[in-house]
Amino acid sequence: MSNLWSQDDFVRYADAASKPGRLQEIIQNTHKILEYRLTGEEERAHILTDTNVSPLIYHTVAGILSTMGVEPTISIIQKLDAPNNEPTKEVSAGVKETDVIVNLMTFTVSHAAAVEHARYDLGVDYILLADPTEDSFTQGAITADPAEVDGFTDEVADILEEADWIEVTSPYGTDVEFSIEGRRQVRARFPMGETPTCPIEETVNGTIVHESFMMGVGILDDPIIWEVEEGRIQEIRGGKEARALERYIDRHGDENSYWIGEFSAMTQPNARPNGNYIEHKQVRGGVHFACGTGTNLGGQYRSSLHLDGIQLEPTVVVDGVTLIEDGEYRLENF
Repeated sequence: MSNLWSQDDFVRYADAASKPGRLQEIIQNTHKILEYRLTGEEERAHILTDTNVSPLIYHTVAGILSTMGVEPTISIIQKLDAPNNEPTKEVSAGVKETDVIVNLMTFTVSHAAAVEHARYDLGVDYILLADPTEDSFTQGAITADPAEVDGFTDEVADILEEADWIEVTSPYGTDVEFSIEGRRQVRARFPMGETPTCPIEETVNGTIVHESFMMGVGILDDPIIWEVEEGRIQEIRGGKEARALERYIDRHGDENSYWIGEFSAMTQPNARPNGNYIEHKQVRGGVHFACGTGTNLGGQYRSSLHLDGIQLEPTVVVDGVTLIEDGEYRLENF
């Protein structure tokens, strides 16, 4: 990999010039992702980032794309107010005119209408590397073996694609059930590791307790509890962090923000529960539920928000058979 960058390239980045070992790790891991994910047919890439992201990250991505024969365009905008807010009109236009989107935004735009249109209607490829830091490009999920992550994720997705009824419980009080019959099962690819889908909304009933992390709030000291009836959150209970979530939804959300928009089993073996919301929501053996938009996962409702809440010690029963027990997969049961 050292032949990709000269000594002059190192000097350009004052923040990393004194730590070339870390810079080399970022280069190597970035190259690994792009080499694994690109097909070789891409001619153009659109890198989405914001003013909160280290230039070292997006310039490294752009530089390596160039060495691979892919012409990069970098769009740098102000950090969004909330995850999945619509980007600027210039970005919305640009993502339609490319072969691959590389999402390096602090707050992801995966569920923004402009990005969903490019991905699902126009067939633009998508690489999600949101909330990027020098740490996330050198440690944790990014260091896993890509084929192992995707192979394991496929195994879990194959099971869930055949499933009808899901029951989720946890030591913290989660006790919820729902149907996913006929709903699309997404296979998030490396460095991601999860199998998201949208439950059939009106079948979701019970209590969902997020004890680990909540988008819009952060790492949790006290659990946030959702009481759900027929797919809609009827009550948010808990302490100060539950109140913070309510204020966040009031400020950034809409009437559809209280629908359950996602259930996902998490499959990334090297992901850390570190508060980086992209990495945290991949930790193998955990699950997350989201409120808000679910349309890209086969759901009925679109919202201005899509907020994931994470549980790390669930038990998940699929059509009467245990898939995850206290945060450990039991694939041998299938």
